[in-house]
Amino acid sequence: MARALRLNPTERAHMFALARPGPLPADLVADPSAADGGFRAWWGEHDVHQHTFGAKGFRHPVAGEFTLAYELRGVLDDADQFLTLYAAEPGADSAAAVRRLSEASFVDS
Repeated sequence: MARALRLNPTERAHMFALARPGPLPADLVADPSAADGGFRAWWGEHDVHQHTFGAKGFRHPVAGEFTLAYELRGVLDDADQFLTLYAAEPGADSAAAVRRLSEASFVDS
């Protein structure tokens, strides 16, 4: 199902930036922090909140617009990896959209 979902351009760019091998975010700010005391102070106060649950909207040419609840779960053996679980409320329009995606993926295969 994941390949069938269409992300908006901002979400797609963010996803590819996270998947691309390279320096970790802490490594990216190491140089500016060393060179600029103002940046170092600002970054130290910058609180990054990780959303571990909520709702995410999708737009797909077959399924249309729909919203799924999501929950982020940690992987027991690796603190740096997470599994994102998506679910549609049974009987809701979003469940019908997921069903359309599932049916369309069998036609494409």
